[in-house]
Amino acid sequence: MRKTKNQFLLFGFASKNSWRGGLIIGLVAAGLMLMQGFAYLATYPTLDERVAFAATMVNNPAIKMLYGEPVAVETAPGYMVFRTGAILALVAAIWGLMVATKRFRGTEENGQTELLMSGPFVRRQFAVETMAGIGVGVAAAYAIFTFLIGISGANANMNYDWGAAVFAGMGIFGGAAVFAALGALTSQLANGRRRATLIGVTAIVILFIMRCAGNAVDSLYWLKNFTPFGWIDKLHPLTESQPIWLVPLAIAGVIFAGGAVWICKYRDLGEGILKAREKAKSHLKTVSNNFVFTLRQMLPILTMWSTCVIFVAMLMVVLALTASDAAASSPTLIDATNALVGDSSAGMAIEFMSIGTMMIAVFLAIAVANILGQAKNEEIDGRAENMLVRRVSRVGWLASRTIVFAIAAVVVTIIANVAMWAISQYNGVNLDFAKTVWGGLNIIGPVVLALGIGVLAYGIWPRIAAWVLYVWVVYSFFLSMISSVAKFPGWLNDTSLVKWISLTPAASANWKWFGVTLAIGVAAFAAGLILFARRDIQTD
Repeated sequence: MRKTKNQFLLFGFASKNSWRGGLIIGLVAAGLMLMQGFAYLATYPTLDERVAFAATMVNNPAIKMLYGEPVAVETAPGYMVFRTGAILALVAAIWGLMVATKRFRGTEENGQTELLMSGPFVRRQFAVETMAGIGVGVAAAYAIFTFLIGISGANANMNYDWGAAVFAGMGIFGGAAVFAALGALTSQLANGRRRATLIGVTAIVILFIMRCAGNAVDSLYWLKNFTPFGWIDKLHPLTESQPIWLVPLAIAGVIFAGGAVWICKYRDLGEGILKAREKAKSHLKTVSNNFVFTLRQMLPILTMWSTCVIFVAMLMVVLALTASDAAASSPTLIDATNALVGDSSAGMAIEFMSIGTMMIAVFLAIAVANILGQAKNEEIDGRAENMLVRRVSRVGWLASRTIVFAIAAVVVTIIANVAMWAISQYNGVNLDFAKTVWGGLNIIGPVVLALGIGVLAYGIWPRIAAWVLYVWVVYSFFLSMISSVAKFPGWLNDTSLVKWISLTPAASANWKWFGVTLAIGVAAFAAGLILFARRDIQTD
């Protein structure tokens, strides 16, 4: 094909929309990893304490299932890779998949691909340049992550070189590249972004479960040889590097990317290899009014987030007994636990479960951002107009989504708290039912606060509403981690969403905080609805 001045237009379009997200995910990943390392050194300042703590994790199936193989965890680099490596690899994989399906299938759905393909381009060029643009985002994430991890290696207690930092970034963001290629492939297979994402997420879940099973059950260790998450585990960056496991990651990425390019050449625009059903059974009762229709639309996403929240609550109980054993290895933790709940061993178990309360709130706050992001997509893509030109008011359209979520948040929180209480009783940890279940509802206040701030931001500028909440949640999480090893002014701690969460059942619910956050959230919610009703609908 003859070269033109627009030869790399597709590449520029994809990279422009990818590198900013890459910088953010790289910065967050490096920050979380380093926070774990420095907090570990502050909590266990001596080698003897760290060795004793590491001994409690070596043969624990629950710990290994979640975090992986504990390699050199008596050192700060080994611990921070062990503690965050698997989670960061999972987050990076989901991010890579989401970016790819948005750039491939999302642009087809909103008509941008058709506009771009009207120029002097062929389908194969579109696929290649789009994947190269996504690669810019992955490279940006890798660069900022490697830089921050590398400069931290100069710390005497870290003691690793730049080569180790470069290798660590290859593991985490090499996985992101593999799953971005998988997202490109599923975008060719499915005939819609939602379906392409669902296929990719299903693959990620299955592959991650294979990795968890291989870590938890010795007889299933071989499963790790057949999943990218297992290969990333076996890299052992910053401690006992095994670069050979980069080879299967590279091969998988090439296969997925090559398959995407080949299929893209032959399929029709807007279609997929996997055909959707041409006929579907009608469910007219679910479109009888706006509220019921909203519930139908949100049911899949609510089910996903509810499952995550309940799983986290149950997992924290399973890990609680391990935390009780770990307390005996650190005088620092013993003192902190005694100050909070009294008896050191039983107190640590309850305190560890209470972290689950914070995690539930964090998950629900992220879910709020996700819900507002979905609403933004409907408005920007023009789908909301199909509802708003009928009898549905603007206020009713936005309010129905947020109210459905708020009701679901209350129900899921109760179910998660009951599960925590039941499992803890079965494992011999006695928790007060009222304090655990009803006291745990105190997180609804901060969640409503996040919901109200998000709706307020949506009423002003819908494109930033979800990001406002994402940034606030990450900032709050970072601040809570740093504040355990550093002192900040009280007003700064008050800006953290986590500050307003009572960690039940270790502590009693602070209903005054609940009332304040609930009132502010409701006021912000009402203001956001008013602003939304007054502004113009935004579209591409």
